[in-house]
Amino acid sequence: MFKNLKAVAIAGSLVLAPIMNTSSIAEEEEKFKGVYVMTGLGLTNTTDINISTGGKIKFEYGGLWDVGVGYDFGDIRAEISYDETTQNIDTVQGFDAATQVKSRSIFATAYYDFRSAKKWQPYVGVGIGSSEIEASTAYLGNITLSAGDTNIRSAILKLGVTYSFENSDVFFERSGQGFDDFTIGSFQYTGIGVGSWTLGFRQRF
Repeated sequence: MFKNLKAVAIAGSLVLAPIMNTSSIAEEEEKFKGVYVMTGLGLTNTTDINISTGGKIKFEYGGLWDVGVGYDFGDIRAEISYDETTQNIDTVQGFDAATQVKSRSIFATAYYDFRSAKKWQPYVGVGIGSSEIEASTAYLGNITLSAGDTNIRSAILKLGVTYSFENSDVFFERSGQGFDDFTIGSFQYTGIGVGSWTLGFRQRF
């Protein structure tokens, strides 16, 4: 159980309102049930980190890729996925930094597909998992950010829309990933969240 469900709350706070309004009538199709694989590429942005002595740690925009396998039950999907994000720290208390931060996560995620028998399918998903956070180089200034890594629990919340073809799907989604607080070296990172926009592809079997 997450501490005060903090990771879940952070993930939820990063997700925007539903991405697309699919009010137009779409062609009815038979509901697919079975195995699928997916992959996606995206753009990420990590929330600023407040420093107790003043100032913030600010991140540049970064990249994301993910792969996964799932089973579609009709309206509900279950999925196991791996994702990796890469971002650089832009500034620490206003000073330039040259530290790259990566997260590698494995998630078990459940989805609900609205209008699952139609071409356009909005969906919502929530997942829990484990993440490895790695800082590649140290930063030395008024504070010290050590190089190193740690493993923590995390959660993810997704809102997206799918366009369905005969045996495949294209999807676009907004996600928010939240992490438990963690420490690398002597610095404790709190309230960390990563928001992402992802364009992806599913192949059904």
